[in-house]
This record gives sequence, structure tokens and C-alpha cells, in this order.
Amino acid sequence: MMTNLMEKNRIRGAIVVGVDSNADRSDELDYSKSGARYADFLIKTLKPLVDEKFRTLPSREFTFTMGSSLGGLYSVALAWKHADIFSKAAALSFPAVFFQKTLREIVNRRSRPEHPVQIYLDHGTAEQDSQYGPAAADFALYLRGLGLSKQDVNYLVFPNAGHTEADWARRLNVPLLWLLGSQGPEKCSFLGDTFSIAPQ
Repeated sequence: MMTNLMEKNRIRGAIVVGVDSNADRSDELDYSKSGARYADFLIKTLKPLVDEKFRTLPSREFTFTMGSSLGGLYSVALAWKHADIFSKAAALSFPAVFFQKTLREIVNRRSRPEHPVQIYLDHGTAEQDSQYGPAAADFALYLRGLGLSKQDVNYLVFPNAGHTEADWARRLNVPLLWLLGSQGPEKCSFLGDTFSIAPQ
């Protein structure tokens, strides 16, 4: 999909770095457990290695984080706590319903970063994702209440999409366009608009 979007000049070129999961995944993606140590690994070990080995644009303006489910929740927390490194976070199937209290302990007015952060949230309406709507919408409004602008917070709902890798793959072009598109995140829908999956 990345190649397809780049060939159509819909997004800028980018280097995607995926980190494999292991038995410690739940702890690593939770700041109340091993999340801080995992962030140190991403920022102090992995990113410098990638910047050394590849022709990157290492500044925060070109460094983003994205994940699905718990990985999406962690991506939001990571960008908020380390906005000097990451300027955007995208969260697919954002599970705010299960982690609102923990996330709000991290994302709050007191801890608002000095650098601007832009956040993309989405979920489907089927299967496990059908539980996410009220809490995700509430969190998007909560971000706006912290002073983030309409351009900084994007929350989309995908009808009939569930909580699977296949569902995430079908709509991956939407967060990719938001992260890397030449038109910028201000072209995305806002706060719970339903969003048809765009052709790839």
C-alpha cells in the first residue's frame, strides 16, 4: 500500500519501522508497567540505529508513531510524553474504553507537551470495536478540551469494520494519508464522522 500511494504521489516517501511483539507485549505497551522502559528502547536505541543506517529526516516533524488496539493507545501516550521526538500519533481501533483512566493520567493539561502533537483515532462498529465508540468520542473531545485544535485531533468511525488485522489493512491508507499525505491532516474528517474506506 505504501508503494501504491507513493507511486500515485498521494504521500511522501517514508521508512516504516515495525517492532515485533513478544510475550511481554501487554506490559511493554502499558506505561504503568514496562512502558517507560520500552519508550527508552525506541528512542535511545532503535531510532538512533535507524537514523544511522538509513537516509532519514530525523527531526520530530518527520517522526511519527502508529499502532492498532493497545499499540494505538501506546502510540498516543508515547507521542504525548515524547513530543520532542514524535509530532504525530495514529491509533487504529483505539481502545479508550478499557484504558481511559491510565491514559488520562498521562494525557492531561498538566503534562501537555511544549511541542504541538497531532493525533488520529479510529475504530469500527463491528465485533470488539463496537464497544469503543462512546469512550473514543469522549477522549477526542477531551483532547480538544486540552486546547488541541480541530486540525490536531482526528477521530473517524468505519462502519462494519472489526478488530482484526484484515480490517486495519483495508483502511490503512486513511491514516497513512493523514500522516504522510501532501494535503495534511486538516483534510481529514473530524470527531466521529463515518468514513468510507477509500480506494487503494
